[in-house]
Amino acid sequence: IKNWTADRPLFCNVTGTLKNIIIDKSCTFTAATESMTSTGDKQCAFIAEKINPKGKAINCTNFGDVTASEINNGTHRVAGLFGAGYGLIADCRNYGDITVTNNKNFEKNLMVGGIVAYYNTNAQTKDYFGKDFLVNCANYGNITVEFPETVQPKNVYVGGVLGTTAYHKSTEVVNHGRITDCYNFGNVKYHFKKLAGGTYGNVGGVIGYAEANIQYCCNYGKVEYTVPVGERTVGGTRPGVGGVVATATYTVFYCENYGEVYVEGVWAGGTDGNAGAGAYAGAVFGGVVGCAGIFEVTDSTDKVKNCTNYGKFTTKYYCLATGGTATSQGGVVGYSQMAVEDCSNEGVVDINTYNKNTYVGGVVGNSPYNVTRCDNNGNVSLTLMGMTAETASFRAGGVVSGIQVSVFVPDHD
Repeated sequence: IKNWTADRPLFCNVTGTLKNIIIDKSCTFTAATESMTSTGDKQCAFIAEKINPKGKAINCTNFGDVTASEINNGTHRVAGLFGAGYGLIADCRNYGDITVTNNKNFEKNLMVGGIVAYYNTNAQTKDYFGKDFLVNCANYGNITVEFPETVQPKNVYVGGVLGTTAYHKSTEVVNHGRITDCYNFGNVKYHFKKLAGGTYGNVGGVIGYAEANIQYCCNYGKVEYTVPVGERTVGGTRPGVGGVVATATYTVFYCENYGEVYVEGVWAGGTDGNAGAGAYAGAVFGGVVGCAGIFEVTDSTDKVKNCTNYGKFTTKYYCLATGGTATSQGGVVGYSQMAVEDCSNEGVVDINTYNKNTYVGGVVGNSPYNVTRCDNNGNVSLTLMGMTAETASFRAGGVVSGIQVSVFVPDHD
């Protein structure tokens, strides 16, 4: 398809198979204003609003740019190809840039992904439980979500390939299946300026938030989450950032990050077990995974395993709460409510904080589970800004900081 100026997707509810559709770079998508400001869910993408549980999307590619603004009521899903997925999505590519801006406050959630913004398997039929539902997909376009100082966003989920799966409170989490062999090469940026609370954000190079198993996924682009640090009022609630995935509730296996991860802002802690918060209510930042696991699950058999970070990981932040909200940061995983095994950090970990309560680890920031056969070869630095070691409560380690069980590291000759 060439020379198409779109304001709505090509298809609505796909119940069959979409295959070999190509959107040329001469096409542009600008979300219709009346669609974005009406109530209800909005799907803003070139090819389809929704891939039905009985539908499939195979080998589809987009080269056109997508722009969405004037966001107001309802839930918004913005992507290069598909707004929402309920069926198989495989071998798809996005090369177009995606830009989301706004000049109004909005009351519900925003989901943004290079391939698909939102995914939800059928909880009754369990069509993709234990199976791949998103496989061999890649994003090459830059994704920018940016709001001016007049706008207070709500929960935001941004990923290079997938914005988010369906998300639940910790007692209702569902495993939607597997995300396999997905890659991001574009830069992923989320920036807002209004200093007020109530905003949960999950930003990842490949996936923002996932109630799913993730395997063989890689990020090569820069991942950036920024809020002004200047004024010491709350800029956001419980941010999660990861080079591959910000928050993952189930096993993450053989995933790698090569891109830079940069976080700057003012934060407050969230609510334990809240939908979209994952296993930890404090700020969580990681080179591969920001937060892993489910809140208060003490017998998980899931793992973060064979994951490696090669990218530079930098944070500069201030947290507000009584005594300072605990923040967890690691070269591979920020916080893990599951075992971490055979993981390695090769990148620089550079933490700069005004916070009184901080966990920093070369591989894992904080975990109540075992950390086994993990290795850090990158430099780790912690700079306490505006305080001294005597006034701060911090834990820093070359491999792990706030471990509550046992640590096993490989032998070195």
